[in-house]
Amino acid sequence: MTTTEPTTSTPARRSVGLRTTLALITFASVFGLGKALFEREALLAAFPNLTPMLLNAMIAIVVAGLGCVAAVWFGRRWGVWLGLVLLGCEFAIELYIGVPWIHLLRLPATLVLLAMFVRPQWAQYE
Repeated sequence: MTTTEPTTSTPARRSVGLRTTLALITFASVFGLGKALFEREALLAAFPNLTPMLLNAMIAIVVAGLGCVAAVWFGRRWGVWLGLVLLGCEFAIELYIGVPWIHLLRLPATLVLLAMFVRPQWAQYE
């Protein structure tokens, strides 16, 4: 009797929490991306410190963040590390432009949720 080995080293079973967290991150990212693209002038008017260049940087961070979500889904460590860097950049930009503190709290909350669900499977990530 032969045993079959998985062809990839991705986590065989993702927890419900990780799947839910990644789905929420994806939904929030797509929503924010749509808002930034379709309500650009309103965002620039609402936040005086937000320049068009910073808004473009935030859009690029969101797009790269979606890539990080895909990488985490497929069990890649680089997705987690790049996500941490992007989260730090987004936090710094949002702190600079003066978003409300309740809006800022979503970034550390995302970090805690992701760490809570990725950490048990970290050894399986490549």
